[in-house]
Amino acid sequence: MGSWSLAIAASIFLVLLGLVTHWSLIVLGALLPVWPVLGELIRRRRAPPH
Repeated sequence: MGSWSLAIAASIFLVLLGLVTHWSLIVLGALLPVWPVLGELIRRRRAPPH
């Protein structure tokens, strides 16, 4: 019975690890185009007014 529990625990761990990796990459890919825009807005806000 111990080997079955170990196999089930390992498979659940791998599934959760895969889900976390998958969603991390999706969120990173979604935020990647936004990053330069945010950087530009922050730079303009910090720049002294003309």
